[in-house]
Amino acid sequence: MTAVEQGYDSAAEDPLRSAAMAHDTYTVERSATVAAPPERVYERIVDLHRWTAWSPWEEVDPAMHREYSGAESGVGAVYAWSGNRKAGAGRMTVVEATESSRVCIDLAFDEPFKARNDTRFSIEPDGAGSRVTWTMTGRETVGVRVMSLVKPMDAMVGPDFERGLTRLRGVVGRRPSAERSRVPAVRSPSGPADRRQPFCSASASITRMPLGPRT
Repeated sequence: MTAVEQGYDSAAEDPLRSAAMAHDTYTVERSATVAAPPERVYERIVDLHRWTAWSPWEEVDPAMHREYSGAESGVGAVYAWSGNRKAGAGRMTVVEATESSRVCIDLAFDEPFKARNDTRFSIEPDGAGSRVTWTMTGRETVGVRVMSLVKPMDAMVGPDFERGLTRLRGVVGRRPSAERSRVPAVRSPSGPADRRQPFCSASASITRMPLGPRT
């Protein structure tokens, strides 16, 4: 059964993906419906502490070290992790947030290879629930191109997105206190933000981290 038949949509005809491919970048995208209003789904995404309840990568390494810094939630919140070979190491920084409709994250990998990706969650009303679209765009570095010879990025990461969206469906009814108590983590003092330009466009309606040129 294909991802679309399971209720997940790929970015095969997405103009964003076509533009990305033309500039030596790749895009992975999946979307799914969730039986919860947009504001409830948004809360589970914009607060990085709650990712432990639904992220598809949380079970890769039960002993993974997690550290939170910056804002408690929303723009400026930072989540760093380090674990075994499968988990690797890196960090996520929320750089834009539009109440109940969009969250943009600067995703940086340090191990097993260095990479930088822009990640966006778009949330739209869909009947009595919501449609959530998870998009990740990154540069086709030499490392990425080598891996793509074995398995394309869409085939490598897409199933993780599908699994994460499925888990998100199952946690939207949980209380925040129950989600946060699952995994202990270290919170470090706030430090200077690492500012890079995400692919989400700016508008007057969003909360946005001040950004500088991307390196």
